[in-house]
Amino acid sequence: MLALFFTLALAQGPTAPPASAAETVIAQAVASRLGERVTVAVHVGEPTSVDGPFVSATPDPMGRLGGDITFTLVPAGPGARPIRVRARVDVIAPQVKARQPILRGHVVAPEDVEVVDGPLAGVPVKRLPELFQIVGQQALRPIVAGQVVESGFVSVRHVVQAGDTVTVVAVLGAVQVTALFVAADSGDPGDVIRVVNKDTRRSIRVRVVNKGMVEVINAR
Repeated sequence: MLALFFTLALAQGPTAPPASAAETVIAQAVASRLGERVTVAVHVGEPTSVDGPFVSATPDPMGRLGGDITFTLVPAGPGARPIRVRARVDVIAPQVKARQPILRGHVVAPEDVEVVDGPLAGVPVKRLPELFQIVGQQALRPIVAGQVVESGFVSVRHVVQAGDTVTVVAVLGAVQVTALFVAADSGDPGDVIRVVNKDTRRSIRVRVVNKGMVEVINAR
């Protein structure tokens, strides 16, 4: 598995202060939404003093990377009330950009796009489509040269498509069991979909791990 890196504060150098509990949980939440090979930098602005620990951080759906985003933090402990904070979030990640203008309805060709590593700005806090999901698909809207291709810009092919044969992994204690099922739904990493046993026609709910691989939920 590719390495996942967190940069938990914007300050640089050996004198940088340690990341706060709020910055840590926000960085983890952002990275889990964006996927592997991302660098996340977080600096909480308001309120400046927030006590942890926290069990989760949820970004405002309207928030955009490269600027201030409101997060709802859920503190650990029974009866704890959620806390809203504003934090600047900067992310460096692989992204697919248009090499040239792409018209609505155009089927994206390999020469139309390129993969680059760099800062993400002005895009939602969610996973971006990969190159294989974009090439060969139809543009749903005009895309200008240099623009990051987001999921809603093209008819993205999901990592798992309905009808695909997938490997289902179930971990029971120290034992790992695998079997081949057929996907009944489409989805991307982290999505919960249904898969069907070809012999028994029994369906179960699983979480998409990667292309061709899913895991049984709560199998442990």
